[in-house]
Amino acid sequence: MSEILLAGSETRSGTMACLFLELAHNPRVRSKLLASLPPKDPHDLVDIVERKTVRSSPEYRYLEACIKENLRLHPIASEMGRRTGDQWINFMGYDLPPHTVVSASYRDLHRDQRYWPEPLSLIPERWLPDDQRGDIPAAEISTKSSARGTRSF
Repeated sequence: MSEILLAGSETRSGTMACLFLELAHNPRVRSKLLASLPPKDPHDLVDIVERKTVRSSPEYRYLEACIKENLRLHPIASEMGRRTGDQWINFMGYDLPPHTVVSASYRDLHRDQRYWPEPLSLIPERWLPDDQRGDIPAAEISTKSSARGTRSF
């Protein structure tokens, strides 16, 4: 059975395997997720996937929060590398020559206690709207448009 769940090499299978593992280790989150999902006929799943109604429907908000929190804990890519431009730059007190590769670890950034209270815990509520989050701090991620798409800072 583990071969079926874990053998895939694409990112979705890895993400799902990590989410299932997190849910197995977190009965509170698992129970809340199962209780939040509306009852569906298995034949409705095709319609849900084809219409992409999960993101547009409030009944799947906790599922989406679980997926986002899982991606925070287990990012698809481990790091983000970029090359500096044609000029010397000073980055965080370091002088870097032109065309230097600079890399940041997603895993370290997403597990930094300065930004994430209880950084190693699965807390999907971080991603819920204010009125559904309770006393759990929101995930504070600002984004900015760039030539490569939306970037988080």
